[in-house]
Amino acid sequence: MFKHTSRLFLFIAFFASFQESGAQTADKAQVQQYQKQYPKAKAVILKSEIIYRVKFNKKKKLPYVIEDSKETYLALKRGGLSRYVFYDEHSEIKKGKRVGKDAVITKRTKVVCGNYNADGIFYSDAQVCQYPFRFIKEGDTQSLNLMKYYHDPRYFTQVFFTDQLPVIEKKIVFEVPQWMTVDFKAYNFKGFDIQQKKITQSNGSTHYIFTAKRLSPIETYDDVPGQTYTYPHLLILFKDFKKNNQTTTLLGSVDDLYLWYRAVADKVENHPEKLKSIVNDLLKGVDNPEQKVKAIFYWVQDNIRYIAFEDGIAAFKPEDAQKVYAKKYGDCKGMANLMKSMLKVAGFDARLTWIGTNHLVYDYSTPSIAVANHMICTLLLNGKKYYLDATEKYIPFGKYAERIQGRPILIENGEKYWLEKIPVAQKEANQVLKTHFFEIQGESLVGQGKHTYRGEQQKEILYYLNFSSQKKTSELVQLLVDNNNKNCHLDSLRFSNPNQRGGSFTIDYQIKLDNKAASFDNDIYVDLDFYKEFKGFKAEKDRLSNLNLREKVYRQSKVVLQIPAGYQVKHLPKNLNITNPSFSIQVSFTTTKNSQIIYNKTIATTNPVIQKADFVAWNEAIDALGKMYNDQVILTKLKK
Repeated sequence: MFKHTSRLFLFIAFFASFQESGAQTADKAQVQQYQKQYPKAKAVILKSEIIYRVKFNKKKKLPYVIEDSKETYLALKRGGLSRYVFYDEHSEIKKGKRVGKDAVITKRTKVVCGNYNADGIFYSDAQVCQYPFRFIKEGDTQSLNLMKYYHDPRYFTQVFFTDQLPVIEKKIVFEVPQWMTVDFKAYNFKGFDIQQKKITQSNGSTHYIFTAKRLSPIETYDDVPGQTYTYPHLLILFKDFKKNNQTTTLLGSVDDLYLWYRAVADKVENHPEKLKSIVNDLLKGVDNPEQKVKAIFYWVQDNIRYIAFEDGIAAFKPEDAQKVYAKKYGDCKGMANLMKSMLKVAGFDARLTWIGTNHLVYDYSTPSIAVANHMICTLLLNGKKYYLDATEKYIPFGKYAERIQGRPILIENGEKYWLEKIPVAQKEANQVLKTHFFEIQGESLVGQGKHTYRGEQQKEILYYLNFSSQKKTSELVQLLVDNNNKNCHLDSLRFSNPNQRGGSFTIDYQIKLDNKAASFDNDIYVDLDFYKEFKGFKAEKDRLSNLNLREKVYRQSKVVLQIPAGYQVKHLPKNLNITNPSFSIQVSFTTTKNSQIIYNKTIATTNPVIQKADFVAWNEAIDALGKMYNDQVILTKLKK
């Protein structure tokens, strides 16, 4: 939510056949050049020109922004291309025209606009227009001319240079009149061919011109941080404007930002009396204050469906608490407001809190609504602050999801505000421990095992078990253990209560692993590690973005193998001890006096993200880990 989406979103689809003629055809050599340079791309943006003009609405006494753009697409492959443009209650598309020589617009390629829909629920403040194009052959070119209005400059926050398509050339111009004060904050320009200049016009206005060339498409990996960490873009800060010798502040400081947050939030019309019945029912027979909070917090987690719209611009006004309660679904703002309202009905001090998740690079040193893409509730209890995020299903009270840990927050406090940071958990809080005790029976390893999950993995597993309708809970738990591997056979499967948030989630079982021991002459070759975490998990050398693991990793494995009578150890894989400021891998094989081999493995990361600067070291470590995985324990018969 709240993120500026003036850039066009891309969806590529193919059509079986075409009869109509396409648009102009580019030079064949040029097409071949781009095909070689961007082998996966279906098309490129040959040229993009965008002008943002700041105007003044005399009736509303507020500046507004006109976006006037033209993009030309060059087909590298025969097929279809759709461009998606988002708008909302603070913006509108005035004109959208597809242009191309002899281009035929049929019902099949009709522009469709309407509410953005997810899981059958419409978002009142998120709408989209789809502009489909059809290219009959390689080299066809067509264009999209677009005019879009932003009615409030505070909602016009970001402009990105990159796109899901490769960009050959892009020119962005901001025409700023003399009466407007605006700053541009550049992010991630280093390493990109972006030129900028500033020209003062005779009428006193200023033109800020940015020209970019040869921009690779946005990467589609699943393990990437938010785009603000990687791709070149501008954060646009409209500070104030002067009309009739009077200066009007927009967002010149964090103080201004908070006043605006509060003014919008104050428009909410909560009716706490409509929540008294449910609050009284939840707290019946509960005397301990913390238990009362848990009862409310967990009820909202369990009963209010979270509807997320992460990358759109949404109003900052939370929905009325009683409406969220009645509908049983809401976005983060509505859920935070409901949480606050229910806690206040119960007699607690609860505050709305604005936060930017780790999806964003920004913090509150910058006065922009782009800083916050999320809202939670802060509880003051016994002299301590607790941060309640009911969108995180199955997070225990007093614990915080990785995506908000360490993030700056702005807490409402009357006319003023508090700036705080969410506490950061150590990597050990995300422990995943897998323990096995095996003996060899023929070609199988037979014994017992136990999995223990804490932190992020525990939270995700509880959500997975409670919200999946495809399989029974026991079948889902079995999948966590056997990975749907036909060589893994489980019995006596026991696991923790999937509705219990505290402590850890554990799974105990009897296990038989087939094809893990192979006999040749006098030797037995044994593969001790069934899971082989992070095997082959290398970072692509040419990727632009860091490697996002989404949690501070702390994975541990312990395997105890009973050496069969009449056998001794002939070979053990080499131990590993790889230490880096960002990660570590420790693996050891030891033997005991009780004729056992003990295998211990710990893989840990300091942070959820592996930086590009550490890719070489990370890939070398993963190679070493893979080499260890491919090695086997060898047992040999004792000589008589």
